[in-house]
Amino acid sequence: MASVSEATRFVVWALVMGLAGSWFATWCWVVASRRLPLALAAQLIVAETVFGLAYGFMFEGRPPSPPEAIGAIMQVAGVCSAIAVFSKSCALSSLSRKSVAQV
Repeated sequence: MASVSEATRFVVWALVMGLAGSWFATWCWVVASRRLPLALAAQLIVAETVFGLAYGFMFEGRPPSPPEAIGAIMQVAGVCSAIAVFSKSCALSSLSRKSVAQV
């Protein structure tokens, strides 16, 4: 059984880490949502799901089942596909701007 001082220290540490993590995550979200197109920024929500799954599996002390692993891989693949699409469109738009500027 934990002493009162250990329990207090744990609660204070949990509050500090929870608040600091929330503030940092909110700051990161604001920065990303200002710099990324809306459709690409929305893909960041997938990170919450994948990390939630990972933490859940660590807590349960088990690897994901095949359907769970396939689902997580498909989510990450979807985000990678979206990044590739937006990267191509950005590259194409910068090339078209350069060709217009040269004319």
